[in-house]
Amino acid sequence: MLTSHSEGLPLVILESMAMGCIPICYDMNYGPSQVIDHGVNGFLVPLGEEEALKETIHDFLLLPAAERAAMREAAVKRSGDFSDEATVPLWLAALDHAKRWKAGLDWKGAIQAENGDTAVSGNRLSIKCSIRFDAPPAPVGVPVFPITIALRERGGKDLYRSNITAVARETDTYFRVSAEWPAEILAGNKKAVYDAFVEILGRDGLQSVRISTGSIDDGVDAYSTIHGNLSFRV
Repeated sequence: MLTSHSEGLPLVILESMAMGCIPICYDMNYGPSQVIDHGVNGFLVPLGEEEALKETIHDFLLLPAAERAAMREAAVKRSGDFSDEATVPLWLAALDHAKRWKAGLDWKGAIQAENGDTAVSGNRLSIKCSIRFDAPPAPVGVPVFPITIALRERGGKDLYRSNITAVARETDTYFRVSAEWPAEILAGNKKAVYDAFVEILGRDGLQSVRISTGSIDDGVDAYSTIHGNLSFRV
């Protein structure tokens, strides 16, 4: 049983599940819900609700033996998703990603960021745009690009960056990229305008360019500036 109010990814959950224990945990912001499938390999209880915790323990103790055995088996299986064999390749890929990102694109010259399309789906805000290089960036075909899309508060200090989540290569010099944020970043208490930029790390440092406006979703308070660039109102 884990009744913390904050965690990262608690190893105690994984270690206990690997031994066939069925975890009962508060559903805090991070950790348990990323491991536990409620009612399948463990139980998640609303954070801080002691009465719900008591009821969950009571219900667990009344489970038929066959259901408990099935949950124990599911818990052991789930713990295997976090084994060395499963996670070391992910760490190696992340380190390789960071190495490529730090090196930057082997490219010099000008870029253009065009056709910034906006959309809201569920609780996610997305921006898709096209990037044109004046010469092919090398190495061609690298799936990890040191590119971010940034929303900067006009005249203020707020900055929201997101790494691109998808890259489509149209030609050697033309790419379609996208990035996402939680939609609530544009639902603050203060009135502000955020301008959209593409930021690209090259051998000579960071280059930042405005994104021209494409299509705008009805659920987004975005507009095209007098220069044709994409901005958001809060």
